[in-house]
Amino acid sequence: MAADSLLRGAARAFSGPPLALTAVTTLAVAIGGAAGMFGVPLLLIGAAWTWTYAFLLVEATAHGLPPPVLAIEDTNPWREPRPLLQLVALGATASLVWWLGQQFGTVLAAAVGVATLLALPASVALLAIDGDPWRAASPPALVRVAVGIGARYFGILALGAGYAALLVVLAPRLPSIVLLIAAQLLIYSLATALGAALHARRHQLGLDAVRAPERDAAREARSAENLRAAMAEELYGLMRARHPEVAWARASAWLERDGREPATYRWLRDRALMWGETRFADRLVEDLVARLIALGRRGEALEEVEACWRRGGRYAPADSRDRDALESVARALGRAAALERLRAERAAAR
Repeated sequence: MAADSLLRGAARAFSGPPLALTAVTTLAVAIGGAAGMFGVPLLLIGAAWTWTYAFLLVEATAHGLPPPVLAIEDTNPWREPRPLLQLVALGATASLVWWLGQQFGTVLAAAVGVATLLALPASVALLAIDGDPWRAASPPALVRVAVGIGARYFGILALGAGYAALLVVLAPRLPSIVLLIAAQLLIYSLATALGAALHARRHQLGLDAVRAPERDAAREARSAENLRAAMAEELYGLMRARHPEVAWARASAWLERDGREPATYRWLRDRALMWGETRFADRLVEDLVARLIALGRRGEALEEVEACWRRGGRYAPADSRDRDALESVARALGRAAALERLRAERAAAR
């Protein structure tokens, strides 16, 4: 039963997004190889994408999700540092093995090297589902993961050894491009097999608690920030081209889709002020104040109006009831200056 589930997990890499990414990276590496020294960046990109995607496959499969599509933000080591951390750890271990061989002979160096290979699946699993590099290098944590996976851990090791032996046997007999495709798919297969083993033993490993929802929240926040930046760039271009009404229509539609969140209004108002578009910022303040009043946050609404005045802006609400609400809260809070100005502007607007 355990072997069947492990093999089913390993087979997930041979369809869908893994195949598509394999085609893309193989093309990139082929072009890079043909370009000589100028193609080195493409070779590095292909290797980085393959290694990064293997981590994402472990994580997705461990949580019972289908193979993901590699997103551009996941290829940035500042946003997705786990693959780079694993490479650094492997490089440090290789250096240690070499030093031990120089200082104490091959027996100790070989023992450390073998122990590292045996612990590698547990280390990748910890880094993929937890993200903590210290735990991924902690012997007690590695042992707990290996024991938690149980017999499937030996299956992962055997599968990895079998894949490596297969590549060694096929290397002299296959064209390099075919060997490259096979190597990528076998790496992905090993990743999905490891993820499947983690999923099968998720209760023993406490995987639901280890999932680190803060990482999901961080990704969602990055996605939202990217959308904001794209919208701000579009609005800035429209205003530079002297199409303020088109810009306002786009901004209003976007704010509506976002649920008219006050934080989004403030973010966009601050951007408009940075661009020197004070009238656009004033219109945002008018809508923001109306929204805060509708939410019952009248004190915040009055503070927004006062801040607008302090920077030299103009507050001219379309609905007189908003001004009524502000006068009421200014009176209740003892803001005499604000109350007086609100009344004066009401009289001037008549």
